[in-house]
Amino acid sequence: MFERYTEDARRALFFARYEASQRGNISIESEHLLLGLIREARGPVNAILAHFQVMPLILLREIDARRAPLKERVPPSVEIPFSRESKQVLDGARVEADRLRHTHIGTEHLFLGLLSDDKSVAALVLNQQGITLEAARDQIAMQPATASLSSGTAAVVDSRLQVIKHLVRQLSRADRNGSEAVELVARIHQAVDALKPHLQ
Repeated sequence: MFERYTEDARRALFFARYEASQRGNISIESEHLLLGLIREARGPVNAILAHFQVMPLILLREIDARRAPLKERVPPSVEIPFSRESKQVLDGARVEADRLRHTHIGTEHLFLGLLSDDKSVAALVLNQQGITLEAARDQIAMQPATASLSSGTAAVVDSRLQVIKHLVRQLSRADRNGSEAVELVARIHQAVDALKPHLQ
């Protein structure tokens, strides 16, 4: 099930399991996945939060305010399954990766998966901070770097090519003489320059 996941995404899932166990939960919920992504301190998720000027500490406080009091910790030997809600998030992450035509599933796709279930605790907390699914999609598409892709150069190249394709599609719809077109051309050049070191 997790063959397509990058090392960073797998670490985020490990941290999600840890968060659930520390709080005495018998299943991994969407808020645990969000906490796992926050703990995985590298990559595009932190860039998204920074773009929206959202501090991880604020998210932690919001999640804590919405959850039941802590219970006795679950021992590491006890298996903690994903809840139905979290399984929907994981499926949403796969859908988002496929939509972007990425061969991998990274932390950015997990983040989009969280936002795709707008009734989950994680999505409600993120929406409250002004982060919507569409806004996060746009931000991910514009990121020239994909630091979470530690599964190999091929995955990095694939991701950055998708960014370039997205920019080219936007350029095809833009007014050729407008400022948007000039900005998009500049971003395409930046994305190509960021790709070059991985092709040498």
